[in-house]
Formats: sequence, structure tokens, C-alpha cells
Amino acid sequence: MLLVISLIGNLGILVFFKYGTFLLENFTTLIKVIGMNYQPAKPNVILPAGISFYTFTTLCYTVNMYKKKSEPVKSLLDFSLFVTFFPHFVARPIVRPPQLVPQFESPSTANKKQLMQGLFLITLGMFMKVVLADSMLAEPVNTVFN
Repeated sequence: MLLVISLIGNLGILVFFKYGTFLLENFTTLIKVIGMNYQPAKPNVILPAGISFYTFTTLCYTVNMYKKKSEPVKSLLDFSLFVTFFPHFVARPIVRPPQLVPQFESPSTANKKQLMQGLFLITLGMFMKVVLADSMLAEPVNTVFN
């Protein structure tokens, strides 16, 4: 029963945000074809960034728990981190809980060298984006792609 509730809830949210306006327009057209005059309020819904990613990650977790392929996380914080840990998206679309959750459970600390390397890479990336990509190289790239 909990699996069905999770599936309906997650997919319902996805359908509402991604296809709600489309479904409402088709419903309105169908009502007009029947001969009724129905004019709903225009929905003003903004599509949340990454909604499909979060929905399918949550569904993956739910199905893994249902099939008993992995153990439940120990805290809401670990579950939230698993669902919202966007960097694993580059590895593959869906990461299964046993591949990622154990990494949350082992404590890790960063030393000063790692912190400085991370700050250097963030600064370098910001420089490359703002100075090189947005200002110096934007014009030639637009010319090539046009």
C-alpha cells in the first residue's frame, strides 16, 4: 500500500508540474466539444528545476526498499541528501541507494590542502565562466553557431 501511495504521489507531482497545463487545455477543449462553456483560471505554475531527477530518484529509493534490495537510510537528513545530491547525476541518471548511501554513513573530514584545492577549482571555474565564456568568447561562439 505504501508503494502505491509513493508511486501515485511522486508521479502525480511530476504530471502536475510537467503536464498540468497541457491536460487542463485538453480537458477544456473536450468540455467545449460536449457543448459546455467552461473557462478555468489560467494556471500560473513554475516548473521546478530538476523535478524529473528528484522524482525518479525518490521512486528508485522507494522501489529498492520495496524489493528489499537495500536497507533504509537511518535519518531524514541522509534520505534528503540521497535525493538531492545532484552531482551524482553526471555519473548516470539514477544511482541506487547502496551505491551512494554508505558514503554518507562514514565520517569524512577535509584537511586544509583539500579545502584550498577546492576553493582554487571553484575560483578557476568562475573565472573561466565569467571572464572567458561570457565576455571574451561569447561573440566568436555565437558567430560560429549562427
